[in-house]
Amino acid sequence: MATSATQHDSVNYGANYTWGRGNLVLEQRYDVETGTATEWKYGYLSTGTLYWTIDPQWHQIRMLLPKDGPGRDSDPPNPVPVVDLRKRMINMLSNSRCANFVAQLLATVSRRNPSNSLVNADPLKVWDMIASSSQRGFSYTSERLPSGREASYALGSIGTGTAGIAFAASYATNTDGISRRMMALAALHETIHHAGTNTYSDRQLAEAVHEMRANLASLPAENDLEGNSNFWNGALNAACLPPVGGKR
Repeated sequence: MATSATQHDSVNYGANYTWGRGNLVLEQRYDVETGTATEWKYGYLSTGTLYWTIDPQWHQIRMLLPKDGPGRDSDPPNPVPVVDLRKRMINMLSNSRCANFVAQLLATVSRRNPSNSLVNADPLKVWDMIASSSQRGFSYTSERLPSGREASYALGSIGTGTAGIAFAASYATNTDGISRRMMALAALHETIHHAGTNTYSDRQLAEAVHEMRANLASLPAENDLEGNSNFWNGALNAACLPPVGGKR
């Protein structure tokens, strides 16, 4: 627990304070047709700062936070370059191939999932919603996939006022041009997840791409989370990844 956070009242709200502060710790979403529920869980430092989340597949995401007492990461990361990433997404979407792919993807996934309404068909407006004070914003995470590969994650949802994006930890220290290009693509990927009021899952997006491709490629197994993510992300890369030197 942090003990020396700036302007934190450690005397009255120290590590032994057990009454809580009203932070959201459990989020349950029910399927009205099946009655089943999925759960998201959230943990906090004694200062009230979000420190970890657990999604319905029990992936724990620990936030990288600036050094500020015990329990924090040893070195502060660079702030998420929110403005630069938005500019890079504008550049990607200025290419008609990318813009048309994203538009078709969002139209398809929203049509296939009518109970999860589209927040906005413009990814930049969705990004701005995530960046607003009413949502969670942007952070870094050291969480890795079961394969050991690092990854970025869409956290929460716009519909619950908890939408955020946790970028892979390496982006905090690798700031070269190629890393920024890949981080911008990750930003677009996670923003597309948040285009659904309750987020679109990797499976829902993979199914949408599968339909867009006229079912030419086989879908991964439904419970293969990494496979479904790679399936639709491969199509996103092909349409939107800006090439080195600016030429495709």
